[in-house]
Amino acid sequence: MASELLEAAAAAAWAEALGCDTHVLSHPDARGRGFARRIASQMISDALPAAGIIRYRALTTDSPSLAIARTLGFAGCGHNLIARLPATGHR
Repeated sequence: MASELLEAAAAAAWAEALGCDTHVLSHPDARGRGFARRIASQMISDALPAAGIIRYRALTTDSPSLAIARTLGFAGCGHNLIARLPATGHR
C-alpha cells in the first residue's frame, strides 16, 4: 500500500449562488484513520469563503462517509435522483 493512492477528494464550484459540491473517496485499506475527515475539513475550509454554501455528496448507503459529514457539521437535506441513459456508442 505504500505506493497506492489512499484518498481522493474534489470540490466543484458552480455558479456563485449555487455553492460548491464536495466528496471524498478512500481506498479500503486506508479507511478508519481519519484521512478522509482531515482532507474534507481542509477542502471545505478552503472553499467556504468563496462558495458560501458547501454540499457534501455521499450515497445514502455510505454510512462511513455520512458519519464524516456529520462530524463536520453537515445535516441531511433532500436527496438527488439520477437517471442512467442507455449507451448509444457515441461520445
